[in-house]
Amino acid sequence: AASIWRQTENLSLVIMGAALVSLPLLVIQYDVFLSFENNPILMRVGLVVALGVTILRVLLEPIMIGSLGALAGAALPSRIPAIVATVGVSGAYFILINLARLAPLDPGARVLVEIVLPVVLPLVISALALLGALFLLRRE
Repeated sequence: AASIWRQTENLSLVIMGAALVSLPLLVIQYDVFLSFENNPILMRVGLVVALGVTILRVLLEPIMIGSLGALAGAALPSRIPAIVATVGVSGAYFILINLARLAPLDPGARVLVEIVLPVVLPLVISALALLGALFLLRRE
């Protein structure tokens, strides 16, 4: 947490970059699914929510990775394997969460994959990783 806090200024640049870069992509993506001419209000609401989720992911996912690092550090005997395990698990998470978006989904499943899971999964994974690290550290 302390190492993330020191990088808050850099994180604000990442948040601004994510908002600016993802907005055109979100407009294109949601226009395909919702059609701006047919659903102008739903399209705008979808864009605002999706942009909010994008910005929230930038805040939640570093905390999740830090929590996974704490778990790996508590579970493994040395630093290098803990770093490798954290990078491997984090990479697998990002690959799976983004590959799910490419699947042909109905609108309800698309909302789940693009809006609900990217917010809920980092919270759940962070909590479970911190509880696991706490358990491992108290056990010794």
